[in-house]
Amino acid sequence: MIGNDIVDLGLAEHQSNWKRKGWLQKIYTLQEQEYIAASKDPERMVWELWSRKEATYKAHQRSFAIAPKYNPIAFQCDAKCMVIIEGVKYYTQTATDSNYIHSIAQSWDSDQQYTNTHKIIIGDSATPLLLTQIAQQYNIAVATIRVAKDQYQIPRLYINNQISDLSFSLSHHGQYAAYVFVSAHSENSII
Repeated sequence: MIGNDIVDLGLAEHQSNWKRKGWLQKIYTLQEQEYIAASKDPERMVWELWSRKEATYKAHQRSFAIAPKYNPIAFQCDAKCMVIIEGVKYYTQTATDSNYIHSIAQSWDSDQQYTNTHKIIIGDSATPLLLTQIAQQYNIAVATIRVAKDQYQIPRLYINNQISDLSFSLSHHGQYAAYVFVSAHSENSII
């Protein structure tokens, strides 16, 4: 399974006071707090770890069909790219620039190699672009594809009103939106 998260750094700077007493302790483990304190840019590290945790949360929620639950401290980031929750490992990739931080998390399976397709846009919704990209990749009509949330508020892909097993994730924060989906070989069905 896959998840992604994007943080608009300009908006995060204005909306969140991560330096206020107790904030870090509610979100980050002691080890993660040490990563933040040791960083050359602590604020960027705060949002990088946050983005990795949020991307992993989405992948984990989708993997296990879990009702929404806010508990970021349960997601433990290592110094590089792994995030662990309830004994399950997720591999994360993070891209940053001066305006945003974007993380992708995929469930870790050492026997399987993952490839993904992703895009970051300026705008409030990446859904139309996601649907177009999937339609092009799988040679299906975009009008036959839709996204709808299930009972756990997890976005699911429907093709011709049938639920698809294609793993994807949407994210939005501030002026940025992003999507990611697991790219499959052409012989694999997405329904």
